[in-house]
Amino acid sequence: MRLTFAIPMIVCSLALAGAASADPAQTSASAATKPAKKPPSPDEVICTQEQVTGSIFPKKVCMTRAQRAKLEDEHQSTTINSHGDDRTIRSETP
Repeated sequence: MRLTFAIPMIVCSLALAGAASADPAQTSASAATKPAKKPPSPDEVICTQEQVTGSIFPKKVCMTRAQRAKLEDEHQSTTINSHGDDRTIRSETP
């Protein structure tokens, strides 16, 4: 019984010891040699599966990054406008 608990503990401790002994200077140097990622193109088309209310089948929706960002901004502004006055705190005494 003890052996079944001892083996995973030894494996985990060896893995953690190996990760802790990694040279931080080496990992930062390897990160510096990698080329910087270019920002994603706003014209790139991204397709997602979205759940439709009342259906068990998801719907495939494809739009560009720019279109998705515009849609999210519209949803956020609609949410802010619809909840604008409702979020004020009123102190009412019974």
